[in-house]
Amino acid sequence: MATCKFGEDIVKCIIGLYEHRQEDSYNKKGLMFDFLLLQMHLHHPHGAREGEGAAYAYNWDKWREQLKNIYALVDTEIHNIQRNKNKVTELKDNFLQLAVEVCKQVFEGTSNVLDMTNIPGLNETMSYSMTKKRRIVAGIQAVTDFLSQDTWVWLCVLSSLLSKYPCVLKLEEFSALLRQLAELQSSCKDSIVMGYLC
Repeated sequence: MATCKFGEDIVKCIIGLYEHRQEDSYNKKGLMFDFLLLQMHLHHPHGAREGEGAAYAYNWDKWREQLKNIYALVDTEIHNIQRNKNKVTELKDNFLQLAVEVCKQVFEGTSNVLDMTNIPGLNETMSYSMTKKRRIVAGIQAVTDFLSQDTWVWLCVLSSLLSKYPCVLKLEEFSALLRQLAELQSSCKDSIVMGYLC
């Protein structure tokens, strides 16, 4: 329980160290993703949801806020990778695992849009402008709606998420996702994207 409390207290500070640069000579991002992934595993072992016996938090309200912050960081990193798609052609394993774990928790939540207040430290490093409140799409349906050839990172995250946690995909979301993937596959010319579609 003490490690959960420690994580709940420090996650926001750790996220404040984020830098959008893909070049990371000191592996700060890798260490940050490892720490956040550890927190996900401590709070949600084997993907356990809040209210299930295996999920732990010292303060659930505080941890829910931290989950939103971690998801915002993942969303920001995905945007930055997409922007630098010529430099980045595959995701680091620790980032992909973190994205899968946080997406499982957020996507199974009640809302498909997260309203985020400013995240200190993260806003200054982001490569795209951000208003006082940031609306972040969350959920399989929301991600499906904007899938395109330019979103290979989301394809990779969705592929890993559905492989590890197939129950995240609700029956009513299945046909829309399948239709969008088939559409992408028929029009795809990018070998990276095709690798995730096949």
